[in-house]
Amino acid sequence: MTDREVAHEALLARHRQENKELIAKTTALKKTIAKGASGKAQKKQVQDQIAQLQNEQAERHSQEIAADTAILDGDIQCESEKERKAAKWEDMRLEAEAEAANAPNFRAIEQAAMDQVISKMGLTIKQIAPDGHCLYNAIADQLLLVDSQSSWNYRNLRELASTYMLNHRDEFINFLATDDGNVYTNEEFDEYCRKICDEAVWGGQLEIQALSQALQHPIHIVQSGSPTLEIGEKTKNTKPLIVSYHRKAYGLGAHYNSLVEI
Repeated sequence: MTDREVAHEALLARHRQENKELIAKTTALKKTIAKGASGKAQKKQVQDQIAQLQNEQAERHSQEIAADTAILDGDIQCESEKERKAAKWEDMRLEAEAEAANAPNFRAIEQAAMDQVISKMGLTIKQIAPDGHCLYNAIADQLLLVDSQSSWNYRNLRELASTYMLNHRDEFINFLATDDGNVYTNEEFDEYCRKICDEAVWGGQLEIQALSQALQHPIHIVQSGSPTLEIGEKTKNTKPLIVSYHRKAYGLGAHYNSLVEI
């Protein structure tokens, strides 16, 4: 086998591995879809995301194969190329699904540990939609428990967090860094805060800190495998807003739910 043929086989092997990984990823995404009417919109979103991922990878693979084949010695052809590719894809799909079925269910493991923690606190989970606004919707739900007339929602809580961070820039900017490790410039920090206000970006500890200070409420983050994170203990209000943090609940990223009394 020539060096070129070896390189071509290596390319095909990489494609096979990437296809397996994509199938495993799409299988995991499908498992995140909630049952019932509430899951219809999420199902459409997940299906669209899966289709986009499959189309993008198929197009990239096609381009890489075409470029590599063009410089191979000889003309590598197959009379039933379409059928062969379909059969190969089906074999890899079945193999990847078998691997996924035998993999540990990290979501179930995390949920069991979470249930054990919150049951001791006399709390249970109130599910919040995994739409990128989950932190803010969980906080809004907690505020409604404190005040039944509360008008807080994810939109005005996003604006509140963004405004507070902009007005207290020095308390936050040094905790943000670019991919190459440089601390954010003022312009980059402004853009970060704009996205908090205007886009469905996930919230983290900085946003929680900002909300705690702006609302003058302590916020407790309950998580499995780690102590409860208590933020804003010196704020004016003493009753904490309590949310749960889930690393494995959904394939799309970390998630927050509201915790309520049993």
